[in-house]
Amino acid sequence: MNQKPGRSKFFGVFFCALVLALLVSAVHFRYLYRDARSFSLKVSMSSSVQGRTQFYYDTGEGLTERESVKTDVTGDGEFHTYSLPLPLVTIKGLRFDPLRTGGVVSIQEISFVNGFGRSVSSIDLHALRPGKQIKTFDFKDNVLNVTIEEGAVDPQIVIPIGSPLQLHQWILFPFASRLLGWFVVFFVSTFVLIWILRKHSAMTSFFDHPVKTSYRWVRENKSLAGAVFCIFVYRVFFVLTYPLDTCSDQWTYYQMLRHGYSTLIHATGYPFFMHFFSPWLPTKYDVLVFQHIIDFSVQLALMILLRKRFGPVAAITAGLFYGLDLRTINWVSRSTPEWLQGAFLALAFVGAMEAYFAERPVKKVSLYLLSAWAFAWTILMKFLTVVLLPVYPILLILERRPWKEKGLCVIAMGVVFFAQIGYFIYSYHYPSTGTKALTSITGWTLDRKIGFFLPEGRHLSESGPWSKRYCLLVSEMPLGLPEGVPHIGIHSLFGNVASVPRWIREPYRGRYRELLEKNELELKTMIEKRQNLRGHDSFFLSYYFLGLSETDRLLEKVFFETVIRYPKEYLLQVLKGVKESFFIETSYYVAVIGNPNSNHPFQLNKNDIIQNLPCGYARYHVSKAIRCMYEDPVFLKAGLHFFSLWGERVNIPVIVKWIFIFTGTLLAFIAYRKDKSCKSHIVYLSLGVMVLFLLIVEANMIWALRDKEFAACQHLFCVLI
Repeated sequence: MNQKPGRSKFFGVFFCALVLALLVSAVHFRYLYRDARSFSLKVSMSSSVQGRTQFYYDTGEGLTERESVKTDVTGDGEFHTYSLPLPLVTIKGLRFDPLRTGGVVSIQEISFVNGFGRSVSSIDLHALRPGKQIKTFDFKDNVLNVTIEEGAVDPQIVIPIGSPLQLHQWILFPFASRLLGWFVVFFVSTFVLIWILRKHSAMTSFFDHPVKTSYRWVRENKSLAGAVFCIFVYRVFFVLTYPLDTCSDQWTYYQMLRHGYSTLIHATGYPFFMHFFSPWLPTKYDVLVFQHIIDFSVQLALMILLRKRFGPVAAITAGLFYGLDLRTINWVSRSTPEWLQGAFLALAFVGAMEAYFAERPVKKVSLYLLSAWAFAWTILMKFLTVVLLPVYPILLILERRPWKEKGLCVIAMGVVFFAQIGYFIYSYHYPSTGTKALTSITGWTLDRKIGFFLPEGRHLSESGPWSKRYCLLVSEMPLGLPEGVPHIGIHSLFGNVASVPRWIREPYRGRYRELLEKNELELKTMIEKRQNLRGHDSFFLSYYFLGLSETDRLLEKVFFETVIRYPKEYLLQVLKGVKESFFIETSYYVAVIGNPNSNHPFQLNKNDIIQNLPCGYARYHVSKAIRCMYEDPVFLKAGLHFFSLWGERVNIPVIVKWIFIFTGTLLAFIAYRKDKSCKSHIVYLSLGVMVLFLLIVEANMIWALRDKEFAACQHLFCVLI
């Protein structure tokens, strides 16, 4: 008896959602299992000096350096919570070395917590006893205050433990409940999404008969399906090997992602985008998996579009160039915007190209709108892509359509584009920063660029009147903060336009207004009387005492004035940067198994293993550099060996990719003379090369093309290859 059509549709969608939920849960199982089998020592403390704290745990063989955990502490006098991972052992005694130097330490809490953040056992601070090199030891408001002797090298605090603490019990209920909970959430949300997508005519057949349709597609596209499978397995293997990298700027982005705030020092489109999903991404491992799902989905979509336009060879080549490049997919394992910007940039470009070649008006407008939406995201991720706006008018001019249709298309794209940016500003950016300006480090960037081309022996004040005003102003600013003003870090300074009290800035703003009334001759006279005149690289003083937006506008004028004063030097520096961009080496930021003949900065050795874990995982005793990347590094040993060999031996230089693209463009023009059907190749390649070249030139005009900016081009590179 045949199934009813409605039941067939339901079971088709049910099957697709179930498979996807099982795949994601299988990956999630790896991280939940690790959490269920991990413990750490949680310490809430403050320190008057920067240093290192260390805990020794006795498992029955006494206190040794091998059986200890340590971490760096911040010396700002504020309370911070530190997490020190512990092996699965039975602890019979503890010793706490708060610092390796003299200072004052205040302790609020010491406790043992499991991998899910729940406290297993707390240590009574009143039970702690001072050891050697401890000067004072007293309690106030439930806080233990410890003063360490001046010149101390090994201060000690003894922590008595009444009975041995076992850290190897299985945490079954939190493990099972979380795994089941996230499976249900993902299954239901996927089911609803697929049911909506099923309405799209191109997807109806697949979602109604997923197995049959998939089998038919694989049979008809064997080579492409094989390439997709290889790329998928390779990526999953990488995700299972390395945790999320949250070092340096990545940590700032991760905090913005979690807490939903914006700043004026970073483009915050990435945390804004990820913040939508943060309630469903409770751990770093969820963020890691989700990022790779997004990136792989975009890559798969691009491969399918390329196959329809250019055939399977083009799709497979693009997929393999991107999907197997270790340095490229490593960016996806970092809480940083470049990978997401690259995905949206390629999506915007291919969407615009497909819209240009589309015949049906509805499809054409839909693709243009998709492209405009994706392009708005690229600007919010990193502002460099604003230079690519000319691509759209070029395409519309080439369109053989009535100007009325073109005009309506432009209006629709403009509405989508500005609505997206407006929503970002008013819902996310403005409430945090107090300004509608997207960034306040334009002046900072341009000032750094001045340092690249300003001739040696020339002072910035020689450039013109605006440069003279700037140099005079910053020369009158103090190097330290006013009395009674608390210190604020760079991220706090750029967190809001009013981060510094008005009464501090007003005298310097008044002085700036006075300098604006002076002509160049008067300014020159004042400079001649001034000793210790400051120049470029004084922008932090100006940002603090003058203001963020004011400094940006001033430094923009200083930059253009300096470029006009030294045009030859500026042009040569830009051309040098463009030339170097064709040979740029992308960073290799992954941990590898140590090779004595390699200069790799993040090497691990077999004897660094401090705890073997199930399923081929191990916890390593790592250097400070790797700990910066991975706070509690747990690696898959098989993956480490594989990627160590792969990353150092299989690396396609950037110049080779450029040769591929330039050769392809030339061949397309030659073929077009004989076969007019090659028009799509020429449009794709010509505009793609223009996009990449504009990005490279713009980056070098305002600063330099770094591997960060290059990472955002990788998707598009692979599409063009």
